[in-house]
Amino acid sequence: MNYLVTGGLGYVGSWAVRHLAQAGHTVFAMSRKAGKPDLGVPYTLVQADLAGQSPEEIAAVLPQGLHGIVHAASLNEAFLPGYPREALLANALGTRNVLEALVLAHKAQGAAPLPVVVYCSTFHVYGKSEGEITEFTPPDPKNDYALTHLFAEQYCRMFGHTAGMPCITVRLTNGYGAPVSPGFDKWHLIINDLCKQAVEQGSLTLNANPAIERDFLWLGDIARCFELLLPRRDLAGQTFVAAAQRTVSLGEVAELIASTAQQMLGTPVPIHYKTAPSPCPRLQVRATALHKATGFTPTGSMEQAIRAILALCNGK
Repeated sequence: MNYLVTGGLGYVGSWAVRHLAQAGHTVFAMSRKAGKPDLGVPYTLVQADLAGQSPEEIAAVLPQGLHGIVHAASLNEAFLPGYPREALLANALGTRNVLEALVLAHKAQGAAPLPVVVYCSTFHVYGKSEGEITEFTPPDPKNDYALTHLFAEQYCRMFGHTAGMPCITVRLTNGYGAPVSPGFDKWHLIINDLCKQAVEQGSLTLNANPAIERDFLWLGDIARCFELLLPRRDLAGQTFVAAAQRTVSLGEVAELIASTAQQMLGTPVPIHYKTAPSPCPRLQVRATALHKATGFTPTGSMEQAIRAILALCNGK
């Protein structure tokens, strides 16, 4: 099958490119960047700026004969100056532009069916950090990151109604895994940050409440989820949650990183807590509908992923 991954050189997108190529598919990675880094698999780079170019310009560079698209391109660094405006452009308008470009390319190329679009959203659209989250939980975004992804979801629904675009939305929990692309810049994410601290400083500093719980989903499982959804034209219009369905406290994550780093580096790695543990409400994210529709079951090992991230930080 011929698949395109937008944001194909990013954190999530590069995992999708590698997984789909390893599964034998022909993969195109769309990126604003001109360089083509080595991802360890064959792929074709498609250069486009989804927020900065018109749908007509994007349509002109789209590969012919696409069967599916993983739309993973987004701006997630909420700490950046001007983030609200840039996120609205990249996440919402960028999604609209690529969907319109697909419609334009489809009209120009002929009678082949529109490709299936798997939109990579976030469970943060629910705006909840406690209780139970399922596909039936009403969205209630609390920040620009979540709100702009919800806008993008609505654009997918709109193009489903107006153009017959077969879109499937998957709301992901917190992804983790060793970066694939050499241009990786997501060291602010907590697992990556703590692994880098362990190697570079020989200790960890956890600023948040250690009792906070999160659902962490391995990026290899996320990529496999995409592969399961891409051929499922029958699921068009549906929204799924992808989650590990088990929570881990930030304190437990820090302890696992510290103990794993000690084994690998051969020296103790102390943890410094800036905040004393205080009780937090429990969180449970359910992905029952995704499992029922596709058989998806997470398989990732956090310890193995941490080892890979630590090895990367240590240059080995």
